[in-house]
Amino acid sequence: METIFKEYYKVLIYNRIKINQNDGSVCALRLLTLKQTIMKNTRKTLSIALVSILSAGFITSCNKYEDGPTVSLLSKKARMENTWAIENAYRNGENVTEDYDQYTLKMTKNGDANLTATYTAGSFSYQYETQGTWTFKDDKESVMLDFQDDDADQLYQILKLEDDALWLREIGGEDELHLKTK
Repeated sequence: METIFKEYYKVLIYNRIKINQNDGSVCALRLLTLKQTIMKNTRKTLSIALVSILSAGFITSCNKYEDGPTVSLLSKKARMENTWAIENAYRNGENVTEDYDQYTLKMTKNGDANLTATYTAGSFSYQYETQGTWTFKDDKESVMLDFQDDDADQLYQILKLEDDALWLREIGGEDELHLKTK
């Protein structure tokens, strides 16, 4: 405690406050006021530091998906609701986007899903469409697409879920799909 008062005394001298040996009460009052100010500022600094540490811990714990986002103000369901098109597709690390560039996946907030693909060969064009549902699985770390055409059903691990980007990896398969909003 003595060292604290020495520091206060140094601050008083620095601020050109003269301490009169005969008038200890004025000195004590000024010292008490200075001590209260320093303690108040110290508490404020400690509070800011504590909030910063807790916020940093919260932000890092929010990152559920491998590739992000770290934090989002939109719910996972709201980010999933969109019309998606394949931006890139990979099979065992090899780019196979050409095999998927005709696909469109529409997902609604209430869990409906619509998968459309348009195939073109020369002047012939064929459109494939199937209806179904989507649901989160594994504490929202994966999504199940369940269509009327069971060949299109698949469980995917969610790698990235942003309002304009959705990255999925087939569970038990070889494909990784990077989708963007259409």
